[in-house]
Amino acid sequence: MKPVSLLRNLWMVALLGIAGGLYSVSIESKEVVSQKMAAPLKNIEHLMKQGKIAQANAALKEVQTIPNPSAYEKNIIEHLRIALAIKQNNLDAAFTGYDELINSTRTSASEKIQIRMAQASLAYRARQYVKAIEYIKQYFLVGGTNTHMKTLLIQSYFLNNNYKEAMTAQQKQIDEEIKNGQVPAESQWQIMANCQEKLGDQDGLRHSYTQLAMHYPKAEYWGHIMAALSSSRDLSSSVKLEILNLRFNMNLMRTSEEYMEMAEVAMQANMPHFALKILAAGYGKGLLGTDHNSTRVMRLRKFIRDKINENKSALPAKLEAFEKAPNGDDMLMLGYDQVMDGKGQSGLLLMKEALKKTLKDSNEALLHYAMAQLQVNQKNQSIQNLKSIQAQGVIKEIADLWLIKLQTKT
Repeated sequence: MKPVSLLRNLWMVALLGIAGGLYSVSIESKEVVSQKMAAPLKNIEHLMKQGKIAQANAALKEVQTIPNPSAYEKNIIEHLRIALAIKQNNLDAAFTGYDELINSTRTSASEKIQIRMAQASLAYRARQYVKAIEYIKQYFLVGGTNTHMKTLLIQSYFLNNNYKEAMTAQQKQIDEEIKNGQVPAESQWQIMANCQEKLGDQDGLRHSYTQLAMHYPKAEYWGHIMAALSSSRDLSSSVKLEILNLRFNMNLMRTSEEYMEMAEVAMQANMPHFALKILAAGYGKGLLGTDHNSTRVMRLRKFIRDKINENKSALPAKLEAFEKAPNGDDMLMLGYDQVMDGKGQSGLLLMKEALKKTLKDSNEALLHYAMAQLQVNQKNQSIQNLKSIQAQGVIKEIADLWLIKLQTKT
């Protein structure tokens, strides 16, 4: 995260507002600089414009020896001292000078806001993030409202490795924008994702990448989502298959290993026709059947075909058993696999009957049913079923991701 333009703008506004605008005060104010001070102060200004910082610094020290300066003149001298400290990269002196101005009765409320902005911006620029955080907090306490300072606070937290604080502050900003009917910027969700990755918050990470994919669709965001979903623990083979199925339909599978893995997971979920379909897709991409993997692919292909033949022989007995069984999970997956074999009508009918029975996870079953509907071009019905999935967790996230894909205009 390198908000160079933001930082430069904030820093210049603050610096010019406090140091560069010194001499406009004498025009607008009834107070004036005395004769003994006018020429020396003008000389310091001239030397600074010429970049003669050492001479300007020496001249300022001479000015400070002039007796009995007015309160107004002391104020101008303090501003110049701060400006010179900044020019010499003596930030501690600049911060101290700014604090003295803050405590001065001559400093207006609006000037205090500019001062705190200047301190925060200078601290951030110097990578003094702890100070930047403190000054930004004080900026808001004295009445600052610049939303860019919220961003600077979040970035300061992040760069100081305060990931939890950065995430909390960023979430607050996102919530405020959503409440106001705005779409949070891409960079805000990126910061959330960065924090969640650092904190090991996998659920939050998936959510952030889902928001990025929804509002700023890019292949890299979908890739991150798939990786995050796949890293979820204790997933059944049938749920893993749906994650890989989403990856397959997003055209994110690039290697022979990915096709082989998906076919193997399909077999673990007792869906040999699905496995065969994936192998066929891998062949179509030119990724399978090459010299380096041909033996393994042939072995897997034979195993799949043997399983299909075995299931075909046992089908009548299975159907009879499924009708009597109170549990519908195996019946559902059989119907799903029939749909993958091109038997859409009978497969969906079997799945529909299975949905009436006791199920291990009714939301997962509904997800499988919605995916089967997509295979037979029942897109609208599939969308309605995906929307009806309510349980939180991986199943809901897969359903939401499919809704993003199906409802995104291309």
